[in-house]
Amino acid sequence: MSISAPRRTPHRKRGLLISAAILTVMLIVGAWYISGGFGNTESSILRDTLANNGSLDPQENTNELCSDILCVEGWSTSSGNFLRFDSQGAAEQHATYLGDEGRRWKNIVLDMSGKNLSFDQKVIDILFSQHDWS
Repeated sequence: MSISAPRRTPHRKRGLLISAAILTVMLIVGAWYISGGFGNTESSILRDTLANNGSLDPQENTNELCSDILCVEGWSTSSGNFLRFDSQGAAEQHATYLGDEGRRWKNIVLDMSGKNLSFDQKVIDILFSQHDWS
């Protein structure tokens, strides 16, 4: 009479398949999160906001505006340069550097340096009146 251990290979295979499926889903979600997740729509929000205001004459100028600073998108307008950064921290740092010539909302900075603007010409209230600029 021989004693043998019960065979559970079908359950072991099912467990391995479930583990592999969970790992695959986690990898896909992780890659999506690292690539920006829902944050990728920020670019179109800035572009669309500027495009809907023809009086500013917006021109996409990322290569020139972001060559010395770490912004990811830049637009030149008649009232200043709009810069989008990867993070709110980077935007806050740049706005602090600009002082009174800069305004920040989330990860977007309005750089008004080098522009001779009267108080009425500043576009803060025109574009982002619903936001609290700091």
